[in-house]
Amino acid sequence: MNGENMNDVRISVIIPCYNCEKTVVETLDSLEFSAGLLHEVICINDGSIDGTYGILQKYAQRSQLNIKLIDGQNRGVSVARNKGIESADGDVLLFLDSDDKYSPLFFEEIKKHHGDYDTVYGYFTRDENELGSPSGESYFEKDIVDIQSEFMINKERCHTAAFSYNKRIIDECALRFVEGAKYGEDWEFTTKYLSLCRNGLCLNKRIFFYRDSDASVIKCPTYAHVHAIEAAIRTESFLKENERVFYNEFSRYMRHRAVFSVAHNFSKFGRKDLFDRLKSDYEVKDSMRFLIKNDCVGLKVRLAAFSYILSDKIFFYLVGRI
Repeated sequence: MNGENMNDVRISVIIPCYNCEKTVVETLDSLEFSAGLLHEVICINDGSIDGTYGILQKYAQRSQLNIKLIDGQNRGVSVARNKGIESADGDVLLFLDSDDKYSPLFFEEIKKHHGDYDTVYGYFTRDENELGSPSGESYFEKDIVDIQSEFMINKERCHTAAFSYNKRIIDECALRFVEGAKYGEDWEFTTKYLSLCRNGLCLNKRIFFYRDSDASVIKCPTYAHVHAIEAAIRTESFLKENERVFYNEFSRYMRHRAVFSVAHNFSKFGRKDLFDRLKSDYEVKDSMRFLIKNDCVGLKVRLAAFSYILSDKIFFYLVGRI
């Protein structure tokens, strides 16, 4: 670890909290087992209107964790995370939601390897019983471009919360979550961060438990879903302006994949009004053409994209419902 004592590596866990009275105690309890490995847990109450803030206050009083509690108005998850970044004095930042969990081994591995790698990461699982289990061979160093590509394409394994973030890099580059963005702001932040890294270590274990929410906003589509497309456009500009190696691969895929996902979601839920507005505001057909030619895209998506080229009505009324 380049001579750095692992006990000197300070880990800050940042948790935005909004109306999470039913889950936040379980999340904090999962961290309690690792209190000796964590420097601080920063909980940002984002204007909750249930009992969240009172629960956080009581928990902080009895916990072995060093809990920093920040109270504020409801301004969204990006503002809350940015407050956490600005408040943190750890060497490593982690971004955890108030209903999810980490495996303690994630903290141990971060402490071991922080001095040698700009990011240490693993994979997520939707089955809590798999937390900490291997996802393949033992951990290994990966080329940072390969890590970026994996994060961009493999959404069923990779997650923003499953990466460690060097506070020094974040501060030097003034990296923040885009305020007001409701979709895509998390992977935008991670993609930008990874592009600034020299190297990374893949743990090849399921170190993060992601809880699917029945109240997920993805099930209630609004036109705000195009924020994911805007996130891709902003990230593409960032990579180009900063002359990042990953720019070419990203520009060939991510914006077009985001357009496809939004179009598919509007189709799936029968929102013809949103679908037609998307066609008016974005070059949807061009994105579909790009996806058809991209080898990174799965066969089902390519066939669906081809159906759009034939007729957007076929895509909306038939393929988009699948």
